[in-house]
Formats: sequence, structure tokens, C-alpha cells
Amino acid sequence: MNITCLQSVPAGLCAAQSSRHLVAQRTAELQEAVWRLEDFCAHVAHDLRDALGGIAGLAEIAHAALAERQDSGPALRSLPLIAQQAQRSGQMLRGLLRLAHARDAALQICSLDVRAMAELVAQEVSVCHELQSLPQVCAHAMPAVTADADLLHAVLYNLINNAVKFTRERSDGRIDIDATASGDMLTVCVRDNGVGFESSRAVALFKPFSRLHGAGYEGSGIGLSIVRRAVERLGGQVWAESSPGQGARFFFTLPLTCS
Repeated sequence: MNITCLQSVPAGLCAAQSSRHLVAQRTAELQEAVWRLEDFCAHVAHDLRDALGGIAGLAEIAHAALAERQDSGPALRSLPLIAQQAQRSGQMLRGLLRLAHARDAALQICSLDVRAMAELVAQEVSVCHELQSLPQVCAHAMPAVTADADLLHAVLYNLINNAVKFTRERSDGRIDIDATASGDMLTVCVRDNGVGFESSRAVALFKPFSRLHGAGYEGSGIGLSIVRRAVERLGGQVWAESSPGQGARFFFTLPLTCS
């Protein structure tokens, strides 16, 4: 849109309006390009997930066949590594798809018992780690909220699973989930007594593929990005506090009534 400067309008004001309009237009175009790119990546991730699952399955079948023949050659040693890499890549792609879903999902708002959901999620996490000694998980009484169940589940699952990962090596590992209400907002805290991290690096935790503890712990580095996206989609904020060896505290806020 062209802006025509009238004699009664100062030239500087007209130029400023034109500049603001141009910035807004370019921002909208850039945002649309980002959405298109993310949509394309989600479709590619979906297709690659199925392909990688097939590779992992075939590698496991071939490994079993060679083991039956008592073949101890390079193929037998390599196939488990192929399957493992395919599974890890598949996990990463599933994480990317969940990350996209956390941004684009249409909200289905209902009344939710946060404590009951946290207890259910803790049980689900324990199933995933069934062969390992797990920390004690305690969900305290919390006010109900109106929010999207799938997104809140994703937040709690990733935070509790993350806490389990970094406390399971402790014989006295413990995870507490509680919340306080202030005004029209609920602040939920997931705290653990695990390995902790430098607080100065807390912001990096919520960026995709960020892994502060390197390869020493499993994971794709996407879980906390899903948490951030889901919390922001629900109208809240998320942050973390910690220090090395002193455990970690992850906080997120939610409107008590989500519209």
C-alpha cells in the first residue's frame, strides 16, 4: 500500500508510518515462510519416521537370523548398531512431530485435576523405565485448572521424565510436584534432587537439541522444547532454577481459566 504525503502531514511522520508498514509487512511474510517451512518439516519427519522404523525392524530380523546360524562376522556385530541408530533417529523425529503439534494443536479446553494427571504421568514414566530403580515421585494437592489435556500431559510427562533421568542414579532420588495459585494464575513446580546444572545455562535448556549433560544421558534434546511450546500455547511461561549437584526446579505457569 502506498502512503501519499499531504502538505498538512509532516514528511517525517509520513516516512515513519511508511517504515512501520513495511516492517509489519515483511514480518508477516517472514512468519508465513517460517510456518510453511515448519509444516514441510513436519510432513518430512512423519514420512521419515515410518522409514526408520522399517529399517530398525529389518535390522533386528536380520540380526536374529544371523544369530541362529551362529554367524559371528561383521554383519552380526553391525546390525544392532544400525537398529539402534534408526531407533534414535525415529525418537528424534517423533519429538519433532510432538513439537510441531504443541504449536499448532487446536485447544480442547476442559477442567483438569493437575495432581491426578501428574500421578498418572508418573506411572507412565515408570513403565518406560521398568527395569531401573526409580526415584520416589510425590504429587501434592494442587488447584484444578481449565486447559488442554493433551498439552498439559505433554508438559508434565517431559518434566517428570527429565527429572527421573537425572535422579535415578541416587538411592534417595525424589521428585516433588506441587503448585500455588496467585490471582488468576497457577504456578506448578517440578523439583528433584538430581545432578542439577549451572543456572546460567537454564535458558539454553528450552532450545531444540540442547543437551547440557552431553551424551552421558539418553535423549534427543527436544523434550523441554515441547514443554516451552506447550506452556506458551496454554498462555503461560516456563523457567528453571538449579545448581550443580543440588537438583533442579522447573516452574511453569498456567491460567486457572484458559480461554
